[in-house]
Amino acid sequence: MKASIVILSFNRCVYLKNTVHSLIESLNRREEVEIIIVDNGSSDESPFYIRDLLERGIIDKALLFATNKGISKGYNSGFALANSNSSYLIKLDCDVIIHHPGWLEEMDTLFNADPSIGLLMLFQENHPTMKDCVRTNHLGRTFISLTEIIVGSACFTIPKNVIESLGYFYEDHDYLLFYDDIDYFIRLELLGKKAFYLLSHTSSYQEDLDSSVYLKYDQMKDPMYERMNIFHKDLNGLYQSGTFPLQRFYPRLSELALFGQNKSLIELP
Repeated sequence: MKASIVILSFNRCVYLKNTVHSLIESLNRREEVEIIIVDNGSSDESPFYIRDLLERGIIDKALLFATNKGISKGYNSGFALANSNSSYLIKLDCDVIIHHPGWLEEMDTLFNADPSIGLLMLFQENHPTMKDCVRTNHLGRTFISLTEIIVGSACFTIPKNVIESLGYFYEDHDYLLFYDDIDYFIRLELLGKKAFYLLSHTSSYQEDLDSSVYLKYDQMKDPMYERMNIFHKDLNGLYQSGTFPLQRFYPRLSELALFGQNKSLIELP
């Protein structure tokens, strides 16, 4: 098994440090995983911290942008740098804490047991509504289906065959914040695939930092979400009608993959 985990960072280094620590602690077989951090033009200490992680061998690759490219382009750029032998691409938001080791092995078991599963994520313990969602029994385990709720991106794990079918996150927009995870699930469901949150392995969001260290940052997101909700509803309708293709491939990502093939650190405008 080989997985590439991409963490996207922007001006929240305290979050990032906690997430990286919890990720390392949760990996039973670190040698089978590569960790890639993409920084979206942070002006805080994040780039220095990421370089230090790279120098100490704690992460494997880093992509440092000089300006904020947005969530979708940021994660897609990290995916483009992933090892071609990786069986899974994993989106890990930099505000998540992982609570249990062995989550990746469990996901690998489930994907192999049922090829119709196209996406797995970790349950978020402190999400205000997820805990009340209906449970689903499948493969002798209990899950929450993404048909019940689509929130968060705690170890958003996509098998390689799904990436080959659907491509990457939708980035033909000018939003720095975008519902890339929800958008991907809509496309995935139209492809006929299942998606679940694991209940056996959990995570949490670092909400305490929103009300202290990053209060101003968090408040800035609300106006963006209002505008984005309207756009996203229209976009999903275009998928449903077949007006927009489910597949999303971008030539820029192929170029980036070639450019960074033999580099552990890439810095771009």
